[in-house]
Amino acid sequence: MSVDPDSPILSTLDALGALVALVQPDGRVQWLNAALTEAGGARRWLGQPLPELLDQPQVAPLLSRALEAQQTTLSRHLQASLDGNSSLALDIRVTPIRDRDSELLLVELQPSVANAGASATAFGRMIAHEVRNPLGAIRGAAQLLARAAPDHQAGELAELIVEETQRIDGLVAQLHGGPSVSNPVSINVHRVTEHVCQLAQAEFGDQLSLTRDYDPSLPELPLDHPRLVQALLNLVRNAAQAGANRVIVRTRADHHQRIAGQMQRLVLRVEVEDNGPGIPPQRQSRVLQAGYSGRADGSGLGLTVVDSVAREHHGEMSFDSRPGCTRFRLRLPVGRAQG
Repeated sequence: MSVDPDSPILSTLDALGALVALVQPDGRVQWLNAALTEAGGARRWLGQPLPELLDQPQVAPLLSRALEAQQTTLSRHLQASLDGNSSLALDIRVTPIRDRDSELLLVELQPSVANAGASATAFGRMIAHEVRNPLGAIRGAAQLLARAAPDHQAGELAELIVEETQRIDGLVAQLHGGPSVSNPVSINVHRVTEHVCQLAQAEFGDQLSLTRDYDPSLPELPLDHPRLVQALLNLVRNAAQAGANRVIVRTRADHHQRIAGQMQRLVLRVEVEDNGPGIPPQRQSRVLQAGYSGRADGSGLGLTVVDSVAREHHGEMSFDSRPGCTRFRLRLPVGRAQG
């Protein structure tokens, strides 16, 4: 594929503060934007293999996986060099771009984010303090309703309110005390997916048809129930709010899969598939960026949360999308990686 220097797409990429390169399937750099040119100093990038330029051998298999899967592939916290001297942690996202019979890879390099600033933490603690008081009252009222519920369904809904207030209280506690460490416990993943389906049915009712497609042979696994509920619920809500009226929640066990460069004997795959309009190709490379949203009323944080939850479980999130079928998948390793 030839790169037209006057292309409006390249003009847009060139104006971005993000570090962006277009790379040939063999890994050689064909074009880079002004930000990456500046970050690289006087180094010669064009025509050179990107893995060697970054001094990071994991870049080559990352490019190969994106080509093979034909979807955006992300690797986080890779130690790499931009100027040939100092090393820093980068998140590297690779997106295949096809034009007729030719193909390039769009590579985005972003510094890995460590911790939020002190001012944001202080603000979060203030909000947390104010929110936890009404949460306690809501939880207490829901517990009373659960005891006095006239039928089984009403009791289940009241219990759902109790569980959700407890989950929100846990999220608020994180704001109050800073980021928390993931706390996995051994449970069946279908406890999580059923909780998510119950919440979605309560929120969207008949507007959304939910189908469970479960692998009944899955064993109990160490999972962080509240965080995984948060991630999957974000995916189902995104689908419904984008116009889907049918969602499939699917679980599978995959064998001998590679995650973050390591071969895993067993991987839990959880998918949320919908029949909505799909994500336009020009937006697919941006949906994981914090703050980016395809909806005017969106916060742009939902998919960032899902990606974070996957990484907390030492897994990864990916997706593919076309009109009528968007599929997000979380792949979480079970047990230890193969040597």
